[in-house]
Amino acid sequence: MWVIVLETVSHSFFRLKHADRQSIPATDTYVPFYYYPFLQVGDVGSLGPNDVQLLEQQFCFKVPSGSVLHDFVRKYFLYVHPFLPLLDEGNFWTLYLRRANDRSELRGLSLTLFQALLFAAGRFVSLDSIKACGFETPAQARAAFSRRAELLLDYKLERDSITRAQTSLLLSLRSTLNDQSLNSVWLSIAIKHAKEVDAQHYHRDATRRSGETVTKKRLWWCCILRDRMIAIGVRRAIQITPIDFDFDQEGLNEVDLTDEIERSEVYNSEIKRLLVKVVMMQCQFAVAVTPTMLVIHHDLSLPCTPTLPRLLSSLTEIERSKTELQVWARRTKSDLIFQISQNTPAAMKDSVSLFTDMAYIYYHSSQIALCNYSISVLKRFSGHLTDYTDRLDKLRRELQLAAGNILEKMKGLASRGVAQYLPISAPACFALPYLLQLLDMKLSSPKGRENTQSQLVCYRNLMDKLSTHHDHTECVTSVMHQLTPIVDLEVQRLSCVPRTFSPDSGSIWSTSELTPSNWYDVFAIDPLTYLRLSLLLDISFSRGKSPSTVDLPNWALDDTASGSRLPRTWMWYDSFSSAITTTMPQDLCEVREISPVSWEESNDQCETLLLGSYEV
Repeated sequence: MWVIVLETVSHSFFRLKHADRQSIPATDTYVPFYYYPFLQVGDVGSLGPNDVQLLEQQFCFKVPSGSVLHDFVRKYFLYVHPFLPLLDEGNFWTLYLRRANDRSELRGLSLTLFQALLFAAGRFVSLDSIKACGFETPAQARAAFSRRAELLLDYKLERDSITRAQTSLLLSLRSTLNDQSLNSVWLSIAIKHAKEVDAQHYHRDATRRSGETVTKKRLWWCCILRDRMIAIGVRRAIQITPIDFDFDQEGLNEVDLTDEIERSEVYNSEIKRLLVKVVMMQCQFAVAVTPTMLVIHHDLSLPCTPTLPRLLSSLTEIERSKTELQVWARRTKSDLIFQISQNTPAAMKDSVSLFTDMAYIYYHSSQIALCNYSISVLKRFSGHLTDYTDRLDKLRRELQLAAGNILEKMKGLASRGVAQYLPISAPACFALPYLLQLLDMKLSSPKGRENTQSQLVCYRNLMDKLSTHHDHTECVTSVMHQLTPIVDLEVQRLSCVPRTFSPDSGSIWSTSELTPSNWYDVFAIDPLTYLRLSLLLDISFSRGKSPSTVDLPNWALDDTASGSRLPRTWMWYDSFSSAITTTMPQDLCEVREISPVSWEESNDQCETLLLGSYEV
């Protein structure tokens, strides 16, 4: 099992360049943090004058005020908190709204964490609020707020490990075209800080219902949730495995979150109670998807002798993973939306639908990932399988159903006008269904293209909308743009295949049915064509680099149609660079593959690279 991490992170990205200093917003919206009594900061007196000046220049000690600040805070608890319930929402509102009688025993909120909160909410606030803060675009605002949180972490103005973990976890919501591995690196740092307070063993605390224990439990399960979101979205190995945690322990439950139900300022108690159930559902899914995440990240490029015991072991792992997902789906089959009263505003109903639908998008994406791994196993061990084609045909139907379900969820969210509030991992989950639609359009007859083109238009409109709210959307659209010429080459190759197949070719079709009109037919004729495209997509996301067949294992280059092996240069990216216009560099950053143990050992180095070099 392997994970992708940064080998080096360019220090120049994190230094404050001259251009950055010139872009400091000129606005009267900001106030010093101490204007709000609930905000706290560490010992500024321990810093040198130049350090303090730098932090002041970057507005690290200032926050928006009035209605602008309220917009940020409301949007955080409307759209970020239900996916990642890091904070006790009830306690936050007590502090924020200055309810003096209730505030005496509550600890103030770290300014470092609050700047990260503003960054996370910056995806959803109004453009008026963005401009009031001195920025032209939401992307500029997100970059500035994340930089402020990073600087405060760097200068050790927050030393509490729980707060540093919470801040790092929110910063893991950032992933841009040139820094696609930042989400995993920040998650790694968050996990490290969480382990410093033994958060992974919260269940061993003698006073399991104490405030500190519940805080640790929240933190640890949010690390797990974020880990699974990243793994599913950008196809990386999970960082929290059964070695790190006993997954028989119950996830976040209604007792843990009950104080929020009556104290939320953005949702009524009825909706909040349902959102708590959604969180519980997400935690259960994080456990259910763990076997899938472990099995699909076996290194497919390693040489493997196709013995019968290895085949049986792989099939057993696949069936166990599939069963865990199916059990979760059966338990959560009832639609929470039907538990909402008729008097509930439509916007509130849509919020519950938004979060439940995203959970099912993760589920269907995991099904696709498991199907893809299963195809690779069948291909490598086909000599031991008498029912090879039957198994492939079953996987083909499962893929079609899962991809179709994602498209239906996507269209439903778009039609209700809430798709722009999806989490950062959503755009990557839509990529493979879009790729299949693209194949359909290129293979279909002129009469059959109308429906496919409408699907593609819906996808492109959604991605345009998401691009305003998600930095990572640009990464997804760039990869899809680069894969398009490769899709064209595969389609051209299929049009030239011989009209007969050998009995052991693996084709599901008979010799009289060899003209594909959609991706479903392509899979039937040549499953490896489908698998190559899906592997290139996964590798591009996980490594943050342009798709290239040099990254494919040898067995994926076999040509089912001709019985020969395709040369690695037949669709090599560099040969068609003139046909591809993109801003995505060939290698976005130096990456290497290391084991999970090495990942954990490299946390300190990662944090130093991320936070250790700012230039005044």
